[in-house]
Amino acid sequence: MGEKFEKETSESVVIDDTTGGHTIYYDGDTLTSITNPSNAQIEDIIINHSIIAYIYWNAIDGEAVIVQDERHGISMSPNTHLYLHKTQGAKYDTGLALEDFVIDDGSDNSHAQFGNTVGSIIDEDISHDISAVASTV
Repeated sequence: MGEKFEKETSESVVIDDTTGGHTIYYDGDTLTSITNPSNAQIEDIIINHSIIAYIYWNAIDGEAVIVQDERHGISMSPNTHLYLHKTQGAKYDTGLALEDFVIDDGSDNSHAQFGNTVGSIIDEDISHDISAVASTV
């Protein structure tokens, strides 16, 4: 806790082929993944380990739906990181207007879909760019 870690070589970890959230973190020098962690496990990882990323994996389609960078700067303590995760979450920054609505009688799945424009959100001290998504995605 409170130590700076630097990596100069690439590393990888294989996540389980299970739909849901996968948290990637260092347990000592070992890059580790945990699938669908509980709130208590997330708190432990944030306070006692170096959290790297969060991935939401869709096992049916075999793709990562969300890949979120969690490599926060050393100036933020683990306790502050945990507090902000629990009380603030990610915040809207710019863009992300909703568009491509199909308003009708609800007889088709497209009647409950919409798209969004490009934009960004902020997660503590990291800004994330969000791509546009069509209503049919």
